[in-house]
Amino acid sequence: MFSHRLPYSDLRFSWEIADAVSHGRRPLIDEEWNIPKSLLNLINLCWEADPVERPDFKYILFELYSIARNYPNIDCSKFKSDERVKTAKEITMISLEQKLQSKHNTIIQLETQKQNVKKQIQELQDQLIQLEVDIDFCKSEEEQIIQHIDNLNEITGVKIISNGRTLAFDDENYKTRSHSISPRDNNNNNNNNI
Repeated sequence: MFSHRLPYSDLRFSWEIADAVSHGRRPLIDEEWNIPKSLLNLINLCWEADPVERPDFKYILFELYSIARNYPNIDCSKFKSDERVKTAKEITMISLEQKLQSKHNTIIQLETQKQNVKKQIQELQDQLIQLEVDIDFCKSEEEQIIQHIDNLNEITGVKIISNGRTLAFDDENYKTRSHSISPRDNNNNNNNNI
């Protein structure tokens, strides 16, 4: 309208125009055209990439009416009455408030999810601490068992050996007796001699 030529006149095919628009290219606006700042802002709003961010037609009508009222050579009687324009602005404000409320609800949902994730992390940290306590307790029990075996070796003169699956008791006469170790005991021994 301001340039007196078709937008994207440098492109020959409609698919080229569609591709240009989808990649964010907008018609160039020359500063020499002296477009009012308020109208330029409205044009840029209408060109927003996200359709949700674009104004509706009631808002556009209100803005065009407001811009036209600032120019004495434009006959505003052709526009709808001020009352209808005010109603359009109110409707636009309600629409903007709904969008704002929707974004606010999204923020609340994200905060709730964040709190749930924090709670899950705390539970996992508590479980990790409990596992560390259990491991320390098992190590303490293992040290006590080793001490008891050493004490028994000294008192009885019988050497207790573990190959990971059985305990062999060798007395002074080299008579060997074996005892099976449960899988739990096997894990604790890890094929180490006791």
